[in-house]
Amino acid sequence: MSALSRYPVGAIYNAQAGLALALDMGAPALYRLMYHAGTKQLSIAYDFGLVPETTSFPGSADFRFVLYRFDPQWGFRAAWQKLTEIFPAYFTVRSRQQGIWMPFTGVSTVQGWQDFGFRYHEGNNKVTFDDANGILSFRYTEPSTWWMSMSVSSPRTQAEALRLRDAAAAGSPSLNQRMATATIAAGMQDAAGQAQLQFLDTPWSNGAVWSLNPNPNLAAATNGANVYWNETIKTQLYGPAANGTLDGEYLDSLEGYVTAELNFRREHFRDSTVPLTFSANSFQPVLHKGLEIFEFTRWISDEVHGLGKLMFANSVPVRFGFLCPWLDVMGTETDWMPGGQYQPVADTQLCLWRTLSGQKPYLLLMNTDYAQFTSPFVEKYFQRCLAYGIWPSMFSLNASDNPYWQNPTWYNRDRPLFIKYIPLIRRVAEAGWMPVTRAVCTPAEIMVERFGPTTNGTTYITLFNPGANAQLANLRIESSVVADPAKIVTTELLSTNRLPLAAGGWAVTVGAESVAVVRIEAGPKFSRITQAPPGQVRLTIEAPADLEHVLEISSNLSNWVPTRTNAPQSAPFTKEETLSAEDPAGYFRLRW
Repeated sequence: MSALSRYPVGAIYNAQAGLALALDMGAPALYRLMYHAGTKQLSIAYDFGLVPETTSFPGSADFRFVLYRFDPQWGFRAAWQKLTEIFPAYFTVRSRQQGIWMPFTGVSTVQGWQDFGFRYHEGNNKVTFDDANGILSFRYTEPSTWWMSMSVSSPRTQAEALRLRDAAAAGSPSLNQRMATATIAAGMQDAAGQAQLQFLDTPWSNGAVWSLNPNPNLAAATNGANVYWNETIKTQLYGPAANGTLDGEYLDSLEGYVTAELNFRREHFRDSTVPLTFSANSFQPVLHKGLEIFEFTRWISDEVHGLGKLMFANSVPVRFGFLCPWLDVMGTETDWMPGGQYQPVADTQLCLWRTLSGQKPYLLLMNTDYAQFTSPFVEKYFQRCLAYGIWPSMFSLNASDNPYWQNPTWYNRDRPLFIKYIPLIRRVAEAGWMPVTRAVCTPAEIMVERFGPTTNGTTYITLFNPGANAQLANLRIESSVVADPAKIVTTELLSTNRLPLAAGGWAVTVGAESVAVVRIEAGPKFSRITQAPPGQVRLTIEAPADLEHVLEISSNLSNWVPTRTNAPQSAPFTKEETLSAEDPAGYFRLRW
């Protein structure tokens, strides 16, 4: 087994043409996309292990990829846009209304919780409250692992772990007994036939961590999939007697950060529905954990979507981008203050998260020392997230103890930043990220992303300056986005400054390590003119938010007299102006 490509697309292009190869994420395998400059070959390579006992495809392996052309002007972005058009179902957005992530803690316990923009609750401990307040709640599952606690005096050996596992499986019915039983059937094995496990001491468990194959097709009454999801559990959670309306399933650590990479357990080969690969060291056929996880994710997603519910997952995408089509809400935990030094994740990582999640919500939890991660760093965090339409939240330094949302000192300190930035992130993220920006900016180091247009035609452009000095940027946008600049209103939302058009573009000052958000929308317009009671005319005006505009009247189209001034409003609005016999007759226009 060799390296696995992070993106499912490889693209080459010049001034005349673009050509892309892409994995069909509905048929994943161990694959690599590459280009050889010497031979000028764009290729996709697969690592297959063929064995006779795979029931679905004995001695063979299925694979699918696509080859297509794209607009070379926008390079890889255009190649990705074309992929979303080839496989639209993989990018379906089921959670249009978005917000931030609350891990475990009940939202109701946060003082003035309405200020923070909570939308996704990891845990079903407060379903009734969540239902009443527009918060989506998800039942927690961590597939692929069993954290088996052991007493401090127990030796950390495989023999002792096996003894404790078997004793638990033979015990009285309980979650521990079911997990032990599932581990006997689904436990992964190494090349020597030994159980794949490791011993860890964490805040949530001290003992053995077993690597499980979560394939739902494993021939066992209790396996690594149905121990988490079965008809009984489904009825309890979503049936008529359920406590509140649960909104879906949450899969923690989905890519299995503590689990073994390869599964040599040959009896599992029979029930696989994904291609096998092989060990690069011994060339033995193996199952890869990423593909085992794919089997589980696709299976439970089909079940949950069949109920009209959502799939939410943590720690994805990291390496296994082919999981993303089956998920509706994705996110990960991160630390931008390791060792007390501010260190944001790289643009390459933020681009991976944004690209593979498409227009679906992507969420972050900051796991750090909040005494050091003070409000100036929180603002940097929020600004960078705003640039990519990603939702920022907080959890805990060690992903367990003393969580941020149970410490009023911390969240009250940062409350003004949530109030300032979350509504802006909402506008951008819910407008929908577009791979092709159709916008260029100088200087070139300014990073540009486009979101929208929304249903009312509003487009947002984010400009992020990664440098240590403020930059005066010039933004130019294609006519496909802005057909007639004279008929639009362009506003930078953080400063609320209206941007005048000059020399074919808009000048925007972007601070050091900061973001600017440019909103582009149609200006005020007359949408209807009707006769009112005798001697009156009613003008219906549609206008964008935050914009003062003036209704003017002229009798000769040369001399204009203002007759009404409409003050800015916080949201787009429709207004009717009734003109009586006392108003001068003639022509009407709107000026802003």
